[in-house]
Amino acid sequence: HSSLTASEQAGPGAIWILKSSAGAKGKDILISRDPAELLAAVDGGGDGQAWVVSRYIDPPYLLGGRKFDLRCWVLVDSEYRAFMFQDGVARTASYPYDADRLEEPLLHLTNHCLQERCEAFGRHEPGNELGWAELDALMQRQEEARARGPAARPADSTANRPADSTAIR
Repeated sequence: HSSLTASEQAGPGAIWILKSSAGAKGKDILISRDPAELLAAVDGGGDGQAWVVSRYIDPPYLLGGRKFDLRCWVLVDSEYRAFMFQDGVARTASYPYDADRLEEPLLHLTNHCLQERCEAFGRHEPGNELGWAELDALMQRQEEARARGPAARPADSTANRPADSTAIR
């Protein structure tokens, strides 16, 4: 509660994401600019329900105008030694990010269980995933284009974004 009630310190229009510890597969996630809405969701949750709330990074680093997250796998043995698997993936959103459309999960969440139900799933990358080498190459091309200036970058297309949540099958 204290993070949300002190949200004025984050500045006007700060975006927050709220996740239930009992949620999975993109469920029980709320993205909002309204701390009262987030507090109501927490207060309306089950007894003993734990929640994680954090301020959204805005603007986020995007790949081709779309959100992504990184998945890596780590093994921790009985002696608390951690071993990170060499390969991992970046999971990408199917549609361009839009901070003014917080109600559209496909623009903000990269969970496969959400993305695979939309008509644009796999349009940019097979299975909306990039391996580390593919991610690195894409990020390098994107940064090179950014260094050349706005004229060298293609505009983010909004033609492929859903009109509303009916785009989820």
